[in-house]
Amino acid sequence: MTTLIKHQTKQFRKDYTRDRRPETIIATVRHDDSCGNGHNTFSITGDVFTTTGNRSEPSVVHGNRTLYLDCGGCIHDQIAEHFPELAPLIKWHLTSTDGPMHYVANTIHHASDQDYWGRRAGEPSRFEYGVRFADSPVTHMVPEKFWKFIRERHGSGTFQVVEIAHDREPDKFGPHYTFVGFGDKWHECPFRSKIQADEFAEGMNRCKVEFVSLPVEFSKGKPRDLDAARNAAVWPDATDNELTAPDLAERLRDRLPALLEEFRAAVESLGFAY
Repeated sequence: MTTLIKHQTKQFRKDYTRDRRPETIIATVRHDDSCGNGHNTFSITGDVFTTTGNRSEPSVVHGNRTLYLDCGGCIHDQIAEHFPELAPLIKWHLTSTDGPMHYVANTIHHASDQDYWGRRAGEPSRFEYGVRFADSPVTHMVPEKFWKFIRERHGSGTFQVVEIAHDREPDKFGPHYTFVGFGDKWHECPFRSKIQADEFAEGMNRCKVEFVSLPVEFSKGKPRDLDAARNAAVWPDATDNELTAPDLAERLRDRLPALLEEFRAAVESLGFAY
């Protein structure tokens, strides 16, 4: 069971000197639903205050000096340096009571060598479309939408040419041409001349037709980032083979209950309600 909490934080402060100048770091650890997304989320962030910080930002008093905010956010290296007791908790940053943020999706993305569309390096990413008539090696390229139309209609009847006038300025712009059933707007027509349309229709109606799709661009894929995958899964000891073997999503879901038990123990070690 979990308890939805709107505000639950602890702060840790350390005053020190760097290059003979006073500095202060404040680490803020939070486990609550302050974001209002329906579950408690753990975060650990920090702020560093220095004599050269931005004077329009918040300030703290260090001894007899006023220090100003110099940097802040996910400064986890600095937090681990000054608060070693918090270092084991950093891996849980942005983990919620239902799991790490986008647990499966983020882990798979980082572990994969596929691009955003799921293609590996060298796989086609864009095609152009056309037809070949009879035994001619010449490919007549056409727009993809029109190619799909004629492929679906081929063999079910004859193609007839229709003339479409420009809808606003027919005297200025000559007609375009299409086949019956495809497009009723001047700009949608695949042919600019009647001769071109008639010849294409005759080829479709009388000749053996081969429909071709030609790859013209290829994916570069993406490099695997297995360290990022380990971080996303909160699985620091995962091997490369474990992250690249098939069925990663299923194995991630299988380990989630035990992971959440470990997360709960970490949260409660701070005296927080889970």
